[in-house]
Amino acid sequence: MSQTPVDIWNLGTFDEPLRQLLKRHEALVRRYLVTDRQLFVEQKASDHAAIQPENPFADAYLTFIETVGHEMKSRTRRVWHYTRLTDDESRRRSRTRRPRLDSRQPAPAAGCPH
Repeated sequence: MSQTPVDIWNLGTFDEPLRQLLKRHEALVRRYLVTDRQLFVEQKASDHAAIQPENPFADAYLTFIETVGHEMKSRTRRVWHYTRLTDDESRRRSRTRRPRLDSRQPAPAAGCPH
């Protein structure tokens, strides 16, 4: 695995081979996403009587996503779920989470084992 983490939210941390891979497939990703959005909007505006057409870029896009997944196996990644915390925010959150959870836990009823 690479020693320098790839920060998923910061392209400046991507190594050169990964940047080149993404750059080579930039047009495909854009075409897939624009077409996907267009198909979604058209389906929402329709009477839903017809089956939504397939995205003609889907197969190539999914193959590309699998390729990126294989490439990322050899890299250390730093990711966040829905939000981005600084290292200091993460440390503070880790120290305060347990006491807050404990304070929400009801005390055992009298005579019940813990």
